[in-house]
Amino acid sequence: HGGGRAEATPYIRILNEELRRGQGALALHAHDGKFEVDFQARDEDARFLLARAAATFLSTADPSRIRRCGGTNCILYFYDATKSGTRRWCSMAGCGNRMKAALHYQRSKLT
Repeated sequence: HGGGRAEATPYIRILNEELRRGQGALALHAHDGKFEVDFQARDEDARFLLARAAATFLSTADPSRIRRCGGTNCILYFYDATKSGTRRWCSMAGCGNRMKAALHYQRSKLT
């Protein structure tokens, strides 16, 4: 399965290029009795917002929980937030059902 290690990849370079495009300033604000510093962007566009969300996620997520979908021909990755850590598909309704139906069909052909 994919994930498991934080690596320098071309994707990080692309994210950093998009993050550098953002213009704005740092701002201090109070939240839940604590102070937080946050970057307040001006003229945020969709690419910057997506890059910022991805960077925030990747900097706080457990890399071992980022997995590639086990569905046939599926190119998606997902974050496994299940307690057991055994999620296999990006979507149970999509890839999960297709894989289970294919297994059921194969088993029914054998009997």
